[in-house]
Amino acid sequence: MRRSALPLVLVLALLVLPLGGCLDDSVGAHRALDLELTVENGTVQVGDSVVVRVEGEGQSLGELTVSWGDGAFDMVELMNAVEFGRRKAHLYEAAGSYQIEASLTTFGGETVIESASIDVVEGGS
Repeated sequence: MRRSALPLVLVLALLVLPLGGCLDDSVGAHRALDLELTVENGTVQVGDSVVVRVEGEGQSLGELTVSWGDGAFDMVELMNAVEFGRRKAHLYEAAGSYQIEASLTTFGGETVIESASIDVVEGGS
């Protein structure tokens, strides 16, 4: 009596497909850690919002921290993401030049930092 090879093929397919995952590189491929920080308005008046766009990618992203240069910061948990994009806004209470710093950290301990400058001026009457 001859046995069919179909059950063996099904078992192998069930074992191999979950290990192989997606056939393209969009999900399973290693992504280099990358971060981009863009200030949407380079000069603002005291009391107006400065808006930044932060985008990044990498493996097992843990958290994004934006330090506004005046002692304030925002932190976002990224929950193992591989890419993200966020807009963040901040109000400055005093005129001056500030250094905004974005820091992206993975669960593996890698960190990348980007920075940008913002000028805050006194409002006109």
